[in-house]
Amino acid sequence: MKAIFTILALILMLPGGLSHLRGAEGDSMDYYRSGVKKQAAKDWGGALADFNKAIALDPKNAMAYSARGLVKFPWKRDWDGMVADLNRSVELAPDSGEIRFARGHLFLQTMGATGSPFRQIVTDDIEKTLELDPDNVAALLDRATIKSSQRVDVSSASFPTTPTKEDMDGALADLDKAVTLDPKASLARRADFKYGRNDFAGAIADFTEAMKYNPSDDELYRRRAEARGAKGDIDGAIADATLGIECFKKIPGNAREYCPYYYDRARLKKDKGDHKGALQDYTLAIQSFKNASSPPLPMVLTALYHERGMLCYTTGDLKGALADFQNFASRGIAYPGRDFGLIEPDEAQINLWIIRTKLGKKEEAAKGLAAYLGKRTGKPSIYNHNGEDQNVPGFATRANYLLGRISEEELMKKNDRDWFLFGVKRLLAGDRKTGIDYLRNCVSPYYSSQPGINTPEQAVLRQFPELKALMN
Repeated sequence: MKAIFTILALILMLPGGLSHLRGAEGDSMDYYRSGVKKQAAKDWGGALADFNKAIALDPKNAMAYSARGLVKFPWKRDWDGMVADLNRSVELAPDSGEIRFARGHLFLQTMGATGSPFRQIVTDDIEKTLELDPDNVAALLDRATIKSSQRVDVSSASFPTTPTKEDMDGALADLDKAVTLDPKASLARRADFKYGRNDFAGAIADFTEAMKYNPSDDELYRRRAEARGAKGDIDGAIADATLGIECFKKIPGNAREYCPYYYDRARLKKDKGDHKGALQDYTLAIQSFKNASSPPLPMVLTALYHERGMLCYTTGDLKGALADFQNFASRGIAYPGRDFGLIEPDEAQINLWIIRTKLGKKEEAAKGLAAYLGKRTGKPSIYNHNGEDQNVPGFATRANYLLGRISEEELMKKNDRDWFLFGVKRLLAGDRKTGIDYLRNCVSPYYSSQPGINTPEQAVLRQFPELKALMN
């Protein structure tokens, strides 16, 4: 919403706002100007009422239509009303760069460029804006976004079309010009573009330059940390995440807001092997989430519990892992993992069974898993998305195997080999050799070919470091 209101502010801050456009005189303009002032004071209801009066007095007041459209969607969530008003403003003033930019930019911000049925309208509006004003920085940035975005034919089921080299080179040319005209507003955008093209060194350089203009912008440190991490500079990324935390804390009102940089730094420290530091940051991130007056999506807390639980598991703190997996399981929310695969609540239940069994709580492990399995396979409910969850049969097989209701031999005959659980169950039984023999079958060649990996056990532990806790 902030970005959308910024659009209106940019347009209305032009000399005379949009008053140079013909068709609005007298009382209509008085209400228009009053609406602009109320919008600036964040009196959205008052602004909308004034724009309504301006249009009632002069139905050809193009700027009143544009201003009303820019307020309707963010404040009232009136999508159809916004589109109608912006279209009407362009009908009344087709040669106004400000009017065309307002519509094109807002359509781009609210729908994106990929697959949008308004893509051609957006493209035409931004091109018209640049035809009238070749040095319009905001329009140059928008055209770069359009050129570098995938295309989808919304009238068919075709796959997205990747931008051509010509498109990408054109996008970079627009970004370069925008940086020359207004480096403060454009450097971070060009840095993001370079990051997306795997030019991490170029992205880092642009983020560093952008910080000279906005040294207290915490988001710049976060994005440079991502670029440094991708380049392999973990220490530099951690340092940037720390600077991001410091900047975030200095922003008025942020004491009661969620700080995402603890999560970022926890992952970086984990990658570095600083497990103690990572655990501390995961804990700080969880506390920040719980204390936030407006926390992010619930899946963020789910991810924090799961990742801290896995790290506790890896470091041998099975009681800590048990507590975190219980919190994860109780939330019943999946989240996208770092490899983009979904981490499901089912996985938490499997881990709870493993850890409880390792801690000698076999009865509790069996009881807990059986109870959850009953809910998953029972009559259609929230536990199986009213019978539409395709993952239920697979989970049921795994759970029944762990509960001893299906034997390893039976699964072998069905060619339903779950080498991971076969190996884990053998490790829990104290049969380390057979456990490793099973687990080696599910190790990715990437891990088995890493430097210093000379035995199957080393390969298993490189991919599944948490399993070391089951070998002691």
